[in-house]
Order: sequence, then C-alpha cells, then structure tokens
Amino acid sequence: MLSGLTVPTSLVENPDFFIPKKVLYVNRANKIPGAGASAIGNDPVIRMLIADEKFDVTHVEVLDDNSNMPATIDFDLVIAQETLDSKSTLLKPLGALAVGTINTPIIYNKSFSFQDGRAISSAAAAVTKVPEVSVTAVNTANPLFKGIDFSGGNDIRIFSEATANDDGSTGGSEAFAVVNNLEFNNPAAGAAATLTATPDASNAMVINYIPAGTQIGTAVTDVIQVNAVAFSFNYGAMVMGDGANISPEALTIWRNAAYWLTWGSSEIPTTLVANPDFTLSIDKVAASRVSTNVRAIGNRVYVSNVKSKTEINIYSISGALVKSIKTNENTNFEFKSGLWIATVKTFEGQKAVKFITN
Repeated sequence: MLSGLTVPTSLVENPDFFIPKKVLYVNRANKIPGAGASAIGNDPVIRMLIADEKFDVTHVEVLDDNSNMPATIDFDLVIAQETLDSKSTLLKPLGALAVGTINTPIIYNKSFSFQDGRAISSAAAAVTKVPEVSVTAVNTANPLFKGIDFSGGNDIRIFSEATANDDGSTGGSEAFAVVNNLEFNNPAAGAAATLTATPDASNAMVINYIPAGTQIGTAVTDVIQVNAVAFSFNYGAMVMGDGANISPEALTIWRNAAYWLTWGSSEIPTTLVANPDFTLSIDKVAASRVSTNVRAIGNRVYVSNVKSKTEINIYSISGALVKSIKTNENTNFEFKSGLWIATVKTFEGQKAVKFITN
C-alpha cells in the first residue's frame, strides 16, 4: 500500500459532455397534409431539430380537449406550431401555453393567438396575411440571424414561393401572418425583421425575441415569465414540397431560436443550416413579362433594359442569399465565380434567371 499520496478531490472536467435539451413540439391533432406536403410531425423544422444531437424532441398532436398535453415544466423548450387553433384553450389567458401562464421558454409560431382573448387578454393587435417570400432584418446582429450572410443586403429569403394553402398543397397565397399594433412594454421585444405590411416594427410581430418580464398587450396580467421567440410563418408554406419551399436561412432562424432559448446566444452555431431540398422557383422564366435582363460576361454581371425601380436578389444554387441590389437604371458589377440564380422584381412582375460567372 502506497502512503503519502494525495488523491484529488475535484471532479474531472469533460467539456465535450452534455445532456440534450428536451424540446416539446406541439401540433394540433387531425391535421391532414395536402398533396406533396410534409406529414405532421415530419416537417423540415422538426427533422432539423431531431438531427441535432443537442436536442431531444418529443412531438405531440394535441387533442382538442388537451387531454394528451404533457406538462410543459418537464421540458427545456416548447414549440407551439402554427397548426394549433388560435382559440385553443391551451393558448387562452389561463391555458398552459398562454403568455401569463407558460413556465418554459417557448417559440410561438402562432401569430393569430396574439389578439384579444386568445394568448393575451387585451391588445390593439390585428393580423394581416401577406404573400411575400422574404423579410428584411432590422438588426442584422440579432442572434436569431447568426450564420446568415448580409454582405449583399438585409433581405432574408424565407420561402421559395408564396403559393401554399394552409395544408401545404400548392395554391393559395399566404406566407406570413403579420401582427401589427401589438403593444410591448420592452423595446427589445419589437420585430427583428420587417415586411412591407409592417408600418411599425417596434409594435409588430414578424420575427421577435421577447425577453422574460415583457408585458404583451395592454393587460398587466399578460407578462411573460420566460424568454420567448415569436414567428409569423405560415405552416403551409413551411411544409409545401416537403422541404423544397423553406430556405436554409429560415431553418437557420428556427435553429438559432431553439439554441438561444436553451443553450444561450453564445452557443448558437455560426454556420448556415443546409437544406439540399430547397429549390428557388425558376420554372416561370419563359412566361414572365419582366423585360429587365441579367447576364454575365466573365466576372461581371450586367443588368440591362431597366425601365423603373428594380430589385435584384442573387442566390447561390443552394438558396443562400448572396447579394441584393436596387436600381433605377442599367448597371453592372463584378461578382465572384460560380453558378447563381437572380430574382428580378419590377412593376412588370417577377422572374428568375440563372447565370455563371468565372
């Protein structure tokens, strides 16, 4: 037996060890997906979270009587998906997911619930459905946008196209359900991104981080006690094409929200989420009436036949927004080598073109 040896009394550190955060992903039961859409419980967002080793995901299709709703306190994060009925008792002022009741950090993707007598008791808010496919970041340094490249401008592509019905089938015209005139007593809770349908980002819900202690609406009882994130994404647009319609940037925002609310903002990855299924809509080029042209010669891109205010967004073939410009006249600029897709928006409409620079 050896003597005179000192045995350390401290625990050996293992910085690589972690316990996955428990996520409760809530959909409404009996929602039937449309043709070509993701199955409930297998949409692009939940697939991304399940594939991430930092999360342990439990999916529930909650019944109308809420009898199978788990206790939210048993989880590190709750996701209330847009399939939920905005008038569900889960979301009403005394419900398990209401602003004044929720006891676990939460992502609300149910903007319709932020009206009188739903998730909040009293507010001047109104919801507007809009068919836009991108948002504009108000603060590009917001952790929700970590991993997104803003070198080409502040526009963030969310969807390929806004022709989804609520069940995810092709048709309809809805991508966002924007909340306007929603009172916050905390400036940090204002929208981190805006749309043309948003006159005042400080009192709107598009993409929001809402810190604990924020009063939402006009009732003093509607103070959220946990950190939350709120989105206004239409679920049908998210699941249309089973992943082909939602951009890498949109999935990155979802991932960043989940990390921020569980692991903290410093732990958010700095890379863009890959979505190999995402495809920009380029099949309508031939039929488009837009006369403005985009072409490349060598390493220069030429925009010609500009007749009015023109907006051009250039994407990588994987769908990442690389550059955004607005012009009222013909222009040209140098661009790095690669295969690109440019969307051109004028008073005549919108089209997309492919071009190669070298």
